[in-house]
Amino acid sequence: MSVVSGVTREEHAPITRPAKRAPRALQPSAEACVPPTRVVGTWQLRTIIVLIDRAWLEARSATIAILCILSIGAIFLVDLSIGKEIWLHILYVFPIGVLALSCAGITPVVIGVLLSLVCLVLTPLSYGLPRAAVAANILIALAAYTLVAVLTRLARSSSIAMEILATTDALTGLHNRRSFEELAEQEIARNMRYGSPFSLVLLDLNQFKLLNDSRGHGVGDEALRLFADVLRANIRRVDFAARIGGDEFAIMMPGADGNNCATLCKDLSSIIVDRMKEAGFALTASVGYVCSHDAPNSSLTVLMQKADEALYAAKGCLRVKTQTHLRGDNKAQ
Repeated sequence: MSVVSGVTREEHAPITRPAKRAPRALQPSAEACVPPTRVVGTWQLRTIIVLIDRAWLEARSATIAILCILSIGAIFLVDLSIGKEIWLHILYVFPIGVLALSCAGITPVVIGVLLSLVCLVLTPLSYGLPRAAVAANILIALAAYTLVAVLTRLARSSSIAMEILATTDALTGLHNRRSFEELAEQEIARNMRYGSPFSLVLLDLNQFKLLNDSRGHGVGDEALRLFADVLRANIRRVDFAARIGGDEFAIMMPGADGNNCATLCKDLSSIIVDRMKEAGFALTASVGYVCSHDAPNSSLTVLMQKADEALYAAKGCLRVKTQTHLRGDNKAQ
């Protein structure tokens, strides 16, 4: 296993190589810091895929709304055709319920309720019923439709809230381990399908236990929240970060190969040092990462293990370092 270490924030000279297995400084060239054309293409592909997914969700919601509106019209026509012996106005609650459950906005739900009321007014009027009876039916239907819409929206909100609780770390607001693993598995599957690279990064705060013991868990929680804020503000839009346990965090970087990931991690490490120092925390971070090209067709478990080994190799020094497993001839870059 070979690792590559980065220079600390305070040092500008490369780390000298001792006798055996000592990592040498990672000093990416100017060319290495610029994403190759192939990687830029994969970033664009990942962005396009994300946009397509969002467009599909929006199109699906719009399609459901249109189908519900059409079903209200169909119920109205069938109700007119069968006469006044059988009333179908109760069936309007089904498209209203589907609208309330499926659409993010409230506008389609309001349109569905109003359209159902219009249909309900026109149907008894076509039968020549007294207006008082029509008005009473409208009030009853309005109460029923509103109740169905409100209860369904509450159920939708509760479902979304439960999903957020199940996938979000309560302290930091990042993805939790379960959510991260699900998203990472999707990225691995996408990599196997399209061949686009990705990098898996693990980060760990140095001296965090000492901070907890000396200044209390409340201060430790503040440091974790600050660390999460730094990650959230400085990763790319296509990346996703998670707290996977204690003071250990993970980032999935779609489209980033080893060189790009090394550059991003070194920049992120420098920002972490600055922000922690500004907040009065004597903390640095160790960073370990692995690229999909260095471990092709590997499972998430294998990738996490390789990144974890690189992370603990970096933790041998209580300074900001980046470490990576290399592929092929196992020579340090």
